Amino acid sequence: MTAQGHLPDGNMISRKNALGGYWRVNVAIAANALLVILILLRNTRDLHFDFVSWTYMISVSLGYYVLAIYIIASLSYLILSSLNRWAVAVSGAIITTVVYFLLIDSFTFTIISMHIDIFWLRWILEDFAAFGLSPATLLSAVAALVV
Repeated sequence: MTAQGHLPDGNMISRKNALGGYWRVNVAIAANALLVILILLRNTRDLHFDFVSWTYMISVSLGYYVLAIYIIASLSYLILSSLNRWAVAVSGAIITTVVYFLLIDSFTFTIISMHIDIFWLRWILEDFAAFGLSPATLLSAVAALVV
């Protein structure tokens, strides 16, 4: 980079482009905040909600789950900020992974009344043969999710 802020090929570094990517990450987090709240509400359908309960539910959802997503996605964007497209892609992948994990955990809790924790994740990832799955089946499932 030269003293005038130009890249060696003559392109001007645009602060607007760098902030535009971070703006997209923030919009993605805000758009998924409602989705996170709705996913968490799946497991509270038997509770009686009044104003205090709703306030508590929304505060916990935003302050615990969405804030964690925001901090992790922001840190990944900060680390990769020189590569704007990669930063947006990695932050988006983090947001998507967390939302899918919460959704799968919600369905798991509905079925077996247990949350997915690190024990179950390690068991699934390290001993997936216990489910009768071959490595080829697991790779096919991951490839299908990517596509």
